[in-house]
Amino acid sequence: MKKWGVKILLVLLFLNFFSCYLFADNFIGKVLYAKFNINYLKNRLHYSNPRVQSYRFIPVGTKVKITNISKRWVTFISYQDNLTYYLKLDGHSTIENNIKKFFSEKDPKSDIATLSKWEQNLIDLNRIEKGMSKKAVLYCFGPPYYTPDYEENRIWIYQGVAWGPFKKRFALYFDANWKVADIRY
Repeated sequence: MKKWGVKILLVLLFLNFFSCYLFADNFIGKVLYAKFNINYLKNRLHYSNPRVQSYRFIPVGTKVKITNISKRWVTFISYQDNLTYYLKLDGHSTIENNIKKFFSEKDPKSDIATLSKWEQNLIDLNRIEKGMSKKAVLYCFGPPYYTPDYEENRIWIYQGVAWGPFKKRFALYFDANWKVADIRY
């Protein structure tokens, strides 16, 4: 009885350790689109911060191709600049959920075209301002990092950058019409 328990435990540990490789082939070579503006520093992706305008970013709708998946990273090439980027996997989610958080099979540009010109311009600049709609914020910064139930919550908390004076979290407050009413740091 104990031998079976040890064998099962070893199989489970093996599957857990190599789980990132079991389904990686489903994504390697796949062409996807950025769901929102994705900030990066030295080709590593970061969450957005409205106070830091020096970030480089991969614009929403950019066509990308997944080139490699490891235990900790998804590597992809942007068709816009033909550079390789690295997305660090969130250890609490599956590879599929990590990829789907940032990328989509559908180009979002036609949906963005339904927003006001003012909001489209802010998305192009990767900036959040008071008065922006929830939809525009999602295309600009993506889902809030610290607000899992953001569809119903009117306070969205984002992670700042991982360095420098802007590393603190910040919050977006929405009014009853789902427009940004305040930005607090």
